[in-house]
Amino acid sequence: MNLRIIICYLLIILFPVPIKANAVINLQQRLNKIKNFYAVFEQQVTNSNNINVQNGRGELWIKRPNLFKWHMTTPDENTIISDGKNLWFYNSFIKEVSVSLLKNFSKRTPLIPIINNSPKYWKQYDIIQQNNSFIFIPKDNDDNLRRFTINITSSGIINYFNSKEQSGKCISFQLKNQKTIPININKFIFKIPKGVSLDDQR
Repeated sequence: MNLRIIICYLLIILFPVPIKANAVINLQQRLNKIKNFYAVFEQQVTNSNNINVQNGRGELWIKRPNLFKWHMTTPDENTIISDGKNLWFYNSFIKEVSVSLLKNFSKRTPLIPIINNSPKYWKQYDIIQQNNSFIFIPKDNDDNLRRFTINITSSGIINYFNSKEQSGKCISFQLKNQKTIPININKFIFKIPKGVSLDDQR
């Protein structure tokens, strides 16, 4: 699976807030409530016919701004780490890691609103609020992403997020066992294991 798409989200709920500026302000205020958290996530992938084609599970660590560690344990193990400057993609099965500059992903990676709540990163989207769901719709019609959604409570707890591609494929992530705990910055430092090849795209 394309690791960029792993970080995409969408959900549809009733009663949209008509003023987009209010949605941005509300989302920013909610994201400001919690600076660090850990959670277990469950992934579900459905095709354009809404048929489940894959399930997954893993762990997520967030430390705002710009730090995260994403560890998928099933069905295939892989790790994505942002150290604040670089974005590391590690596939332990093929023993390969690639690294890119985080800023090069900020315009096309829906995880950005979660790790950095500055609205300057959201300008490429129209944002609509529907209760606790915030829907991001790309302004670029050529974008493969149709829309993604973050569901976050007024206290800052992220319940789930999901994305829908133009093809109709939907990837959903539900967060469980969420804990707002201090996270050591060493969690976001990637050390290349011995024998692993590096693809440096910086």
